[in-house]
Amino acid sequence: MKKFVLFTIIFLFFFVGIAGIAEAERDTRCAAWLSDNSTIHIDSLHVGKEYFWADFRPVDSPEGKEGLFFELCPDYRYSEKVDDNCSAWDPETQTIHISSLLVGKVYYWIDLVWRKDLKLFQLTDWCSHELEIFGYALNAVDGFGDWRENLAKTAKFSNFAMIASDGTSVREIAAGDAEKISKALGLGMNRTMVVVTDVLFIGDFDESGVFTNVRLRSDYRERLQRYSSYLHLYRGKNPWAFYVLDEPYLAAIVEGMSIGKMREMLNKAIAAIKEVFPNSKTANGIAVTRSDLEQENILGFPVPENAAEEYGFPKFDLIAVYCYWAQYKPGHPNDRLEDLKKVFQEKYLGNAKDNLLPGQKIILVPGTFHFLGQEISPEDYLDLANFYWNIAKTDPQVVGIVPFLWPSSENLIGLKDLPKNVRDVWREMGKKIKNY
Repeated sequence: MKKFVLFTIIFLFFFVGIAGIAEAERDTRCAAWLSDNSTIHIDSLHVGKEYFWADFRPVDSPEGKEGLFFELCPDYRYSEKVDDNCSAWDPETQTIHISSLLVGKVYYWIDLVWRKDLKLFQLTDWCSHELEIFGYALNAVDGFGDWRENLAKTAKFSNFAMIASDGTSVREIAAGDAEKISKALGLGMNRTMVVVTDVLFIGDFDESGVFTNVRLRSDYRERLQRYSSYLHLYRGKNPWAFYVLDEPYLAAIVEGMSIGKMREMLNKAIAAIKEVFPNSKTANGIAVTRSDLEQENILGFPVPENAAEEYGFPKFDLIAVYCYWAQYKPGHPNDRLEDLKKVFQEKYLGNAKDNLLPGQKIILVPGTFHFLGQEISPEDYLDLANFYWNIAKTDPQVVGIVPFLWPSSENLIGLKDLPKNVRDVWREMGKKIKNY
């Protein structure tokens, strides 16, 4: 491959091509990609007890090798800038970890591993600073195993807790949520997202357990105020975010409700939450199934060409994008996973991003479960984990990964009961997001 071609395709396309999406929030930088001379410049590289000013430039991939490779430019020298949090050489792993690399207007951390056999550094991993959330859906929810055990077993590689409590009154719900919030925060899981559906909405359950006939309660504002009072009475901190209503547009279609009416209901709920909890975010989820794709319902509802103008999303801060194709693949043996991944990235996720309102961000919700009696190969699970990681770590519009789900239930086998190598790849992903 010609010099810089691979680098340009991967590094510039993924990094610089999307760098203008997010405004830089930091006034200083310790390292930056300098496009004018195609180098990674580091102001303060910590090596042993010394600090260096150094540049790295991309080179041709060695014959038979894939990836991005760099050489250290010969004009490195001692740096007057001493910054232990910038970048450092780890002699044990032979890695330079750059904690904050500015590319355009987006910050990333990256790892450059010394390849002694090639006498070059190889870019082995990177991640946008925007990706800051990792944890499992329903990990602190009544009815999905022991929520205390779920949190305790995942806290070392998670900073997110999804909370929901059973209760016949607002007080009971708030008391349960307060306990779960306190437990999560005590374990270092500071991204607490509370499901507030039962406080704001009312509906019916059909024979299969699906929530139907959804409508906003007439006293939803008053109930939310009482929820806040009880939450603080039980010494619960305000949640980082509220999950308002799951797959609302899909629910509207099933019930024959207009999209406009559902969107109006959601925006009323969001406004009420912002009034009582002005510093908390709001979120909801959209889903896609195989039948949705066949019908072009790629946002959980039919999407015309003027979707952004006619529908758009409600005013949520966060949009959770679900995709559980691996879970449906056994019933469709002719479907190729590669084709499904392409459809997800180009159509489903692409349309979701096209419809985002200013300031909205995306959380990816990959399926990490299978139905009882079903079998999904570990290879497919690992393939999809790598696929989602590569999307999330590169795209600054993606701020979190929340796999569904960790605990097992009556009909679902969750990640905690999947093969160890599948659990391990998600655990390592969580550590990178939480610790870096």
